[in-house]
Amino acid sequence: MGQIVVIEVLDAAGRVRERTRHERLPITIGRSCQNEVILDDPYVSPQHLSLDLDERGEFKVLDLQSENGVFLYPSLEKVEQGRLGPEILLRIGRTCLRIRNSAYSVAPTAIDQSGPQTSRGFMHGAWMFAGMLTLTAAMIVLQEYAATYTHVRLLTLLPPALLVVALLAAWAGFWALASRLYGHQSSYFAHGVIAGLAMTGLYLLNTVQAYYAFAFSAELSGVLLQYLGVIIILGLLLYGHLRLCVLHSPKAIAAMACVAAALIVSLSGLTSYVYTSEFSDELSYPAQLKPLAFKVVKSATLDGFIDRAQGLKSKVDKQAQEE
Repeated sequence: MGQIVVIEVLDAAGRVRERTRHERLPITIGRSCQNEVILDDPYVSPQHLSLDLDERGEFKVLDLQSENGVFLYPSLEKVEQGRLGPEILLRIGRTCLRIRNSAYSVAPTAIDQSGPQTSRGFMHGAWMFAGMLTLTAAMIVLQEYAATYTHVRLLTLLPPALLVVALLAAWAGFWALASRLYGHQSSYFAHGVIAGLAMTGLYLLNTVQAYYAFAFSAELSGVLLQYLGVIIILGLLLYGHLRLCVLHSPKAIAAMACVAAALIVSLSGLTSYVYTSEFSDELSYPAQLKPLAFKVVKSATLDGFIDRAQGLKSKVDKQAQEE
């Protein structure tokens, strides 16, 4: 048995598209079915080149009088016959080839961040999932309590919190089923932690946006910043779930998550804008009072408020006369 030769066919990005292993030399390469390596390239001759070893045991190439020639890549130097050094590529027709022997040392094994070994990570622990559910429930109770203007017992605020926790657990179950079908592991606790982190992010975003709008009297920019924050949080949520479900590259998953999040938030905002009436019984600003220490920009004066009220009254009177 002679030296083992591996011939790799590369794509335009330099990734291996096909790899063949050969134990005998010489090897002919071309479009004809009589070759050891057959290339489906119309610019490759039926018998394009031959690969062999010279007296020093190094690879040498011989052009078999092909129509389009043999070129070293990336220098594109045309060769009729010659010795091939390490990591030199050949271009024949519109196909790029790389020749390696069995002594070539492959790169270290990449760590699969979404593989079974990640089940030992902190996100996959039951204690982390339970803690995230508790934190989510506490945030909902706190939010409900802050929005209540009468004296209430904290126990009466538990039902909304428990409903959100149940929905979060169901959401994690849905993604766990998808992971089982496509990724061969459920990762239920991890999906629950990801959803809980997203809920925490949305709660913090809502709080920060409310204080920002109060501090700078910036209602419009506050809403825009909130939409941007929701897109980011939703994109991270989808990215985390998809990383546990599919085996695509992280870049492809990130692109899919970003596009999906932007579309969902954009459609939601457009729907809200279309179906929102000019006059509504809901306040267009946060009703919860904030400490004056957070106020950065001065509020509107009393005269300015009266002028705005008069303008609003004129609009209401005009609409009433039209109806």
